[in-house]
Amino acid sequence: MSTFRNNLKYLFLLIILSACCSCGADNKTPSLNSLNYNVIFEENTVSEKWGNYVFNHLSKRSKEKGIVHLQNSGNGDYKAIMIEVDKNLEYDYCVEHIDKQIVLKAKTEEAIIWLIYQFMKCLSDSDDRFIADDLPPAIINFHTHCANFDFNYREPYFSPNTDTEYAAIIGTNVLDKDWGIWGHNLHQALKGNRTGEFYVKGTYLTEEEQYCFSNNKLFKHVKEYISDNFGNDKKYTQRFMIMPNDNNIVCNCDLCLSKGNTKDSATPALSFLIKRLAQEFPHHSFFTSAYLTTKSPPEDKWPANTGVMISTIDMPKGIELSEQQEVKEFLKRLNQWKACTSNIYTWDYAANFDDYLTPLPVLYGLRDQLRFHKSNGITGIFLNASGYDYSPFDDVKTFVAASLMINNDLSVDSLCERYLTQFYPKSGKLISDYYLSLEKRMNEQGKPYNIYGGFNEALDTYLNADDFCQFYDSLSTLIYTAGEEEKKKLERLYTALSYTRLQIAYYQGASSHGFATAEEKSMVVKPDIKTICEQLSHYKAFEGLSAYKEKDGNLESYLRNWRNIHDGSPLLNLLLNEPISTQSTLDEDYDNIQIINDGKLGFAEEYHQGWLIYSGNNLHLQFKADDVKNSTKISIRFLINERHHIYPPVRVEIYKDDKIYKNITPVRTGNKLIAGINENINFSDAEYISIRIVGRGGAKSAFACDEIQLN
Repeated sequence: MSTFRNNLKYLFLLIILSACCSCGADNKTPSLNSLNYNVIFEENTVSEKWGNYVFNHLSKRSKEKGIVHLQNSGNGDYKAIMIEVDKNLEYDYCVEHIDKQIVLKAKTEEAIIWLIYQFMKCLSDSDDRFIADDLPPAIINFHTHCANFDFNYREPYFSPNTDTEYAAIIGTNVLDKDWGIWGHNLHQALKGNRTGEFYVKGTYLTEEEQYCFSNNKLFKHVKEYISDNFGNDKKYTQRFMIMPNDNNIVCNCDLCLSKGNTKDSATPALSFLIKRLAQEFPHHSFFTSAYLTTKSPPEDKWPANTGVMISTIDMPKGIELSEQQEVKEFLKRLNQWKACTSNIYTWDYAANFDDYLTPLPVLYGLRDQLRFHKSNGITGIFLNASGYDYSPFDDVKTFVAASLMINNDLSVDSLCERYLTQFYPKSGKLISDYYLSLEKRMNEQGKPYNIYGGFNEALDTYLNADDFCQFYDSLSTLIYTAGEEEKKKLERLYTALSYTRLQIAYYQGASSHGFATAEEKSMVVKPDIKTICEQLSHYKAFEGLSAYKEKDGNLESYLRNWRNIHDGSPLLNLLLNEPISTQSTLDEDYDNIQIINDGKLGFAEEYHQGWLIYSGNNLHLQFKADDVKNSTKISIRFLINERHHIYPPVRVEIYKDDKIYKNITPVRTGNKLIAGINENINFSDAEYISIRIVGRGGAKSAFACDEIQLN
């Protein structure tokens, strides 16, 4: 009889183990909560540390006291949880069933903490005596298996991932923690020691200029910075990014030329510095970027503790990578770098840096591109996104991106649905259905998205205005039925999406979802526009929600433009929506000539918003004078944005029936970003009017006008 009872106990334990081993799947197992748990660990310091960690956290998450034990050697109905960290493990992690215990093994401390949280989430799903509602869904099961992560370095650079504690839970890296020097921040290592010897001769001593990487004093200062702040002990390792500043300047001093620098390539001198640092600090790792002046690899082999991060900025985004010319060029460069180092990461992208707040579906494309990177030997991914700035759906994007970097075979749909239904119990299905509809539409289009794109590109590809407005309105009603935590998240999401609702209103003009109605050659603003603006003005209540783009994207400036629209007088223009023709060849992305008389003034801080950008020398416009014979004044505004090489035109020539009538030079207005003309006219004696806008010329020069107004 005792043998039967023992066998029954063993069988029941296996059932419990099995219940805890299937939570990575979509189906949920029933709650079985009879046994206690005994946490044990391998006899080494690191395993003991994480064994204690598991005991403490399971104890805190337990609703019942005394069901979790530590190293209990007594008899009892225990489920044993064995923790082991083994740097010689063949895989990144292993789960094993050995007799009456489940063994959690990992090669590194980073991997074991991720595995622990996977287990705790899985345990809470099968044993309702444990609480883990704060943890994201587990993505693995706990049947016996071993696996490697698809990538060694994994960083989805969205706002949630900047939290180092959360990053540890989802198994990702964080640049603020994992890099002693990151990006274009070499100047931090030289702070307080900046002399002209460090820099390319003839440039100013600012962060805008470039370094002389052959300089011995530069090496000494970087060496001292690393020694003082990070040491040189194998117990603590760190990564360092040593790369040029973000420009095309290359040092061509005698020393750099002797290393092999050319007028276009800084790789030889930088390679010299990288190798010196790698030899000086064998326990740290030193990376550079393959970008601009360092695209080409060095001709020699680098030490084992070095690597490169190759920019994918020239490759299409959001679609499968195959036979595109940009992909072929990337693979050629990749194979060249493989001869130099085996540690190859990519600097990838998953955002529109000119619009953080309009929902951008990136996950299907990311899945396909991660498969491409893995198949071509890439070992790490830095996924540049909205960073510390909030963007809609960045929480689910962070979770899914992190999961795909661990296992690229996971389902995007399933990951999204599981995450959103857990953290948004009232609205999760609505949000999941809508977001995945964007992903599917983008996938069906098969067009890459622009990482510096205008809102019109979103409307032309994946963003359906009717669907968005319906989702936006539905979201507002669910806010009031949600619990406290979900309500906070929904209020932030709804506030951020008010930006997109205003964008739709702007681009639709006098259409169904537009901001105005067209009445007698004027645009009369709809009352609800002010309400949407007021909702967006709540952005101040939410951390990280102050910018709508990477550069010069303050939401207060954006709202100021809208206040001018809804608080000002209706825009009157006798030329409103009248046919305008041009014989000039318009720019590919700015080929809608009607933008210059659609009743919408451009936003001074936003070159995408309402401006017709023209990169040719002369823009010729023509329209009939019949409907504007009573006009007495002409006004045309031009944008000034030197960062994007947009300058006011040299002059504006006005012709009546092919005869020169006015020759006007634009002048700057009270707004430093705007130049314009404001001239008295008389078109009563003309049949048609021609306007010739003369640009300043040059390969990198354009002008932009928003509205030809006749009053």
